[in-house]
Amino acid sequence: MKPKQKILESSFALFREKGFQATGIAEILDKAGAYKKTLYDHFK
Repeated sequence: MKPKQKILESSFALFREKGFQATGIAEILDKAGAYKKTLYDHFK
């Protein structure tokens, strides 16, 4: 799976589990196994 897809799927799962307001960038990246740079490269 590509990094962008991993980030999207991880974020959707966390949003469902914890809610949008309670989910942080660090949690999404940790769950996706991605770096902050990857996030910013794919989502400008």
